[in-house]
This record gives sequence, structure tokens and C-alpha cells, in this order.
Amino acid sequence: RPLRLETLQAAARGGPVVVLNVSRWRCDALIVRTSDVELVELPDLTEDQVLGQVRRYLAAVGDRQGEVGRDLGPAGGSSTGTALDDCLRWMWTAVAEPVLDHLGYSASPAEGDDWPRVWWCPTGPLTLLPLHAAGEHRTPGAAVLDRVISSYTPTLRALRDAGDRPDRAAGPDRMLFTGMPVTPGQRDLPDVLREE
Repeated sequence: RPLRLETLQAAARGGPVVVLNVSRWRCDALIVRTSDVELVELPDLTEDQVLGQVRRYLAAVGDRQGEVGRDLGPAGGSSTGTALDDCLRWMWTAVAEPVLDHLGYSASPAEGDDWPRVWWCPTGPLTLLPLHAAGEHRTPGAAVLDRVISSYTPTLRALRDAGDRPDRAAGPDRMLFTGMPVTPGQRDLPDVLREE
């Protein structure tokens, strides 16, 4: 049986969970907190726009991978960079800014204050876009990165269940991630050394 809403709300212990609904009828954000659930209408977001942005974003990322080996500088230095910037600005205007403003995260936290965490739970084709990077990055304070710490969850239940597990990070089963710019039999990963 599906879990009751009250049970799923426990997923928001570490910060609000923003479930982003994308459908042909309408698109909304459900903001789930431990105490309530709010609906935020996203009138500038449509399923067709999301599909178009996903196509452009994936094409730009593919083009960027094809540009490996040339020193392009930051992503904004090419037509590919322009396409990526356009996508980030669109996500900011249509999705992230209205949600963050509704949550009251309209500026960077004051120095010394804790940064708020937002859990993004996109659905449908929106899962293919980097919501945490949304913003007008040439305008200070107009980006997700300027206002909150972003995390992702595939579902409320997954986040709730992960929070119920004992912390295993201190034990012997710790995980190590290693970036490999060159892996035999796979495509090279650009910018791995620069990101270290």
C-alpha cells in the first residue's frame, strides 16, 4: 500500500523537498515540509518547453564533449556555451527562482548563517536537467548556487528511507570516488583534471 502523507513528510527533515510535476495539463511544484505541503504554480513552465530545453541541453552537452582537446576556456566561450547559458537562465526563470522566492530564499545567507538545503525531486524529462545550476550567472544572487545547497532525490520514500538508516560513513564500508580522465574502452572525460 502507498505510504500515508504524514509518513512521507518525514523525508523533509533535512530541508524542504521540491517535487516538480511536469505534464501536458500543467506544471507545478509541491513543496513538502515536515509540517505541510504547499502548491506553487509554475505558469512559465510547460511540458513542451521542458522537452525543447532537454533536447537543446543534451545537444549542447554532446557538442561540448566533441570539442575536447581544444582550449575553449569556460563553457560560455562558444555557441555551445551560449546554449547552456540559455538553458540555465530558462530553468532559473521558469522553475528555480519562483520556488526559492516562495520558500523565502531570495538572497544568499548572511555571513556566519547556515545555508538552507533544498531537496529537488524532478519528474519526467525535467530529471535530465541540472536544476542545481539554474541561474543568471552574470547577475550576483540570481542563481540557485547563490541561495541554497541543492540535493536530489528520486522520490520522497527514497529520501525518507535513507534518513532512517544508521550512519555508516564512520564504518569500514566507506566509498571512494575517483575521477578518471581516460578509461580504456570508454570516452574520455573532459575537465576531470581541472575539477580536481
